[in-house]
Amino acid sequence: MLVKSGPGYERTKSCQGYLNLPHLALTLQGFGHSPERSGFGDTLLIRDTHNPVFEVAVSVDQAGILEYWAGPKLKYSFPKCVTFDSKLDTDLFEFAKAKTFPTGLCFSPDGKRFATLSADRKVRVFTFLTGKLNRVFDETLQRFSELQQVKQQLPNMEFGRRMAAERDLEKSDALNLANIVYDESGHFVMYSTMLGVKVVNLYTNKMVGIIGKPENLRPLKLALFQVTPT
Repeated sequence: MLVKSGPGYERTKSCQGYLNLPHLALTLQGFGHSPERSGFGDTLLIRDTHNPVFEVAVSVDQAGILEYWAGPKLKYSFPKCVTFDSKLDTDLFEFAKAKTFPTGLCFSPDGKRFATLSADRKVRVFTFLTGKLNRVFDETLQRFSELQQVKQQLPNMEFGRRMAAERDLEKSDALNLANIVYDESGHFVMYSTMLGVKVVNLYTNKMVGIIGKPENLRPLKLALFQVTPT
């Protein structure tokens, strides 16, 4: 049994339908996203992320299906704060079309965007209210091989060792532990690659640095602590 956390702490002007008490919804493994909503097939819920700004939860399963959820008062129905009525008007089927699924999903601090890291090694950034895709970063092994040929990223022996390690990761479920995080400004995302932890500015669409590139380690799951100036 999986526990799906329901948002539901206090109502907001943009999204109504929440109780003023915390709420939990229980789902059974292998039977879709929630017992309250049917028609999703026999898939396993792997992520359930809460957008605290709009008080909406986003879930995703191994079939690559994303769902937006309102609170318990609306029986986990489709939220009214978004600007689309049907997912056919969005890019939320992007993962299903690519036959992949997100291993990590996080919201920007203002709740207006969410970024995903997927099993196909691509980073995708969506606008939350429209469900539209606005950024894709290719972090596939093929892309790194091309970069190595154009401009050497690592010594050839080290590059070959890391490529072999990445292929070993793909044979296991270890890559499913990988995640992506926003910084407090909402301008930057961080995620791990075979070259190190990349820091990307989403507003300039440029990589600003790679942390740990020369180090002999391969992090998967990241956490970011930022001290707020007083």
